[in-house]
Amino acid sequence: MRQVFTVAKLSRARPRRAAGIALVALVVALLPVDGLAASTRPNVIPGQWIVVFEDSVEPGVAAAELTREHGLGLIHVYEHALNGFAANVPDAKVAALQADPRIINVVPNRVVLALDGPTGVDRIDAEGVNTVGSCDSPAFRIAILDTGIDFNHPDLNVDVANSKTFAAGGPDADDKNGHGTHVAGTAAAKIGVATVAGVDVRGVAPGACLVAVKVLDNNASGSDASVIAGLDYVAANAGGLSIRVANMSLGRSAGGDTVLHEAIQNTARAGVVIVVAAGNDSEDAANHVPAAYDEVITVSAIKDTDGAGGASGGNGDDTFASFSNFGVDVDLAAPGVDILSTFKGGAYAIGSGTSFSAPLVTGAVAERIAASALTVTASTEPMAARNAAMAALGTKAQTDPACGFAGDPDNHEEPLVYVGQPNDICGASNQAPTVSAGGDQTITLPDLANLSGTVNDDGLPDPPDTVTTTWSKVTGPGTVIFGNTAALNTTASFSTSGVYLLRLTAHDGALSSSDEVTVTVNQEDEVLGPGTPEDEVLGPGIPEDEVGLVDPSSGIWHLRDGNGVVDSFYYGVPGDFPFAGDWNCDGVDTPGLYRQSDGFVYLRNSNTQGVADIRFFFGIPNDIPLPGDFNGNGCDTVSIYRPFEARIYIINVLGSNDGGLGTAEFSFLFGVPGDTPVTGDFDGDDIDEIGLYRESNGFFYYRKTLTTGVADDQFFFGIPNDLFVAGDWGVIDSVDTPGVFRPGDAKFYLKYHNTQGNADEVFSFGQGTWLPVAGKW
Repeated sequence: MRQVFTVAKLSRARPRRAAGIALVALVVALLPVDGLAASTRPNVIPGQWIVVFEDSVEPGVAAAELTREHGLGLIHVYEHALNGFAANVPDAKVAALQADPRIINVVPNRVVLALDGPTGVDRIDAEGVNTVGSCDSPAFRIAILDTGIDFNHPDLNVDVANSKTFAAGGPDADDKNGHGTHVAGTAAAKIGVATVAGVDVRGVAPGACLVAVKVLDNNASGSDASVIAGLDYVAANAGGLSIRVANMSLGRSAGGDTVLHEAIQNTARAGVVIVVAAGNDSEDAANHVPAAYDEVITVSAIKDTDGAGGASGGNGDDTFASFSNFGVDVDLAAPGVDILSTFKGGAYAIGSGTSFSAPLVTGAVAERIAASALTVTASTEPMAARNAAMAALGTKAQTDPACGFAGDPDNHEEPLVYVGQPNDICGASNQAPTVSAGGDQTITLPDLANLSGTVNDDGLPDPPDTVTTTWSKVTGPGTVIFGNTAALNTTASFSTSGVYLLRLTAHDGALSSSDEVTVTVNQEDEVLGPGTPEDEVLGPGIPEDEVGLVDPSSGIWHLRDGNGVVDSFYYGVPGDFPFAGDWNCDGVDTPGLYRQSDGFVYLRNSNTQGVADIRFFFGIPNDIPLPGDFNGNGCDTVSIYRPFEARIYIINVLGSNDGGLGTAEFSFLFGVPGDTPVTGDFDGDDIDEIGLYRESNGFFYYRKTLTTGVADDQFFFGIPNDLFVAGDWGVIDSVDTPGVFRPGDAKFYLKYHNTQGNADEVFSFGQGTWLPVAGKW
């Protein structure tokens, strides 16, 4: 499941610590070869096979007979999407099945995984859609083939009685992962149940009846066999339950997929519109299934930051999402970055990926069915359902100046799905004003800060509401007195020195937005530079731990020792996620990389140019690596933080080299989705713990144990957009403390104690576009 979140650039700092790997679900490249031994076929599940009978064979009877005769372990029987079964088959019996005249195909079972506003709803003008139904005598149902759906979520109508599981992880289709619930809410969350950050969490087809078809387990992993079983259930009940549209935000690499394709075709023949995610590998969707199939609607993702067209939101607004797959197999685009939706446990979360653009189209298909603008019935032609839906859906061309988007990497211009009226301007409802609080500044007491803000309004509604503004203090050690809190240009006085975060908020009717500015207040003659507090450090630039910077555009590492000498070398490729740790337990930290394009961790045992000494699969794309020594044995491993779950997965042994896998030894929750994680020994016990930086309030939180719970300590340090690291910088006490690299001025700010206050050491190093790492070089 590829989830794209704001990812912290972080690293470990101790020469004796860093983290193990956690593999929960990963995409493995497939080879389109079925004749090889199972042990040599990537992503093939050893010992599991899918068997397809001639049409005249009764699958239940024949499967039972073969199970008895050959000692098979029956997994699923298929009667609608396929005529056959899936089973655990002893290697010695495969040839006997292939020779059986009733059997026309025997193929290995393969791993299938979840792929990884709401501004998306606003961007396609679906906010005007009223409730389309419920599960009380519904006119139609939406099937979500995924990790299940939270049965008790107040914002969703789930047909629990007709939901079904075909995956491990529980007796029913209740979601224990969250991915399926997020997908379901994007398609059909109700109107007015919950407001998050001033936004009504609602789907494109609000209140539509959902059937959870669980084909992925609690780690978002499944197989061809489980997916086909889910399709078989949908095909069997398309008529009786009026399942008219199905969402599949899952997939795998293409290869050996003729049986899966046949199941898709037969489900489409049953009168089901199947919507699938294009995938999140920044490559041609033709390399992935089911995205490559003609009988489905394949959806790519765009980035929309403001819920409106015209590329007015900044930060890459209205551009093709960098992670999204592309190509001629893609039919439609939809917003897929920072999509707010429902989550397991009755919660709400923000996620990114084509997993979350696909259900916007699923909801749009459901809205067309509810509006009687689309009728889907069974047909002998597998393209009929897909073609009818494409003809009924509204779209906006990529080149539309008001509603289009830029940056599609191919020559195939798939349009944006659109639910509003044909002549509407995308997102042309009243938007919150845009606000700037001005630039950061530094003053010396008793001087005042001169604040200069700006506000721009869209002029809606007409006549426009009166925009009002307010200045307020967010964080800081003392009292702030504003000359006029309601004026854009005003002064601010401060009672004591320190770092203050001030906020300018603008209100346009019920809508509001804000921006923050940092004011650093010095005492008279106070110096915040690289000073050396008496009796606390060995001297400036000679801390126990050191820092480095990695140029993501070139893969060059720049490691700075305690005397300020920088050693540079190549390691990795542009776009790799850098970190550092002591992988071979020799007391020296060396580079580590996470490569999102292939899901591998690459570790090197020396600070020199060269290839990885250790490489293995680890986690899922957009997990954040957490290097550290989490059991106190003096050796670093690579654990992970999963942003959309706010969960840490700990492992104390590195994955085996050359493609080995790892499994988390335990996991725990800490913080909230979107926090920036960092590892360090924050209590001096030689075991690394987890810290979090929350940009919304500027606080650093850390735990002293690797367990679920609230923070043991918290304090304010840094400013928004700082990149956090941790290390034992200046006091040789074996306690790690925060450091930040500030891109705006290309400086490191290091703190010697885990308390609120100014930086104890500040120095310039590198360039603002580089990413920080820390360790003992």
